[in-house]
Amino acid sequence: MRKLSGCTAYWRGLAGVSYDEIRDMLDQDIPVILAFYRHNKAELDFYTLSDNTLKVSSLAYAHYFVVTGIYENPNVPDKHFLEVSSAGKKEYICWEEYIYGKGINAFSSYIKISIK
Repeated sequence: MRKLSGCTAYWRGLAGVSYDEIRDMLDQDIPVILAFYRHNKAELDFYTLSDNTLKVSSLAYAHYFVVTGIYENPNVPDKHFLEVSSAGKKEYICWEEYIYGKGINAFSSYIKISIK
């Protein structure tokens, strides 16, 4: 794990954030923390992986979670999944649902960490 001295960290809105930016942060051992805030009764699906199949396991209305990895299924090329730690459990969220399709608003955000 990279030592994080000499870094900056701040909350950043989701406007302009990309899946590739999340991947790059993980590749550099930079922690990724996301926040989901309920807007217009939106909810975010959490998935569990069993027998190479993702199934909805729970819902969140407002939640913080840590991204621990990326899961890409060649059988579902149009969706990208982030492996997250939520309440100590390994689960997955669909990036497209998080960023585009679940009522994301200005209060959903992530911590942007930069290494100097």
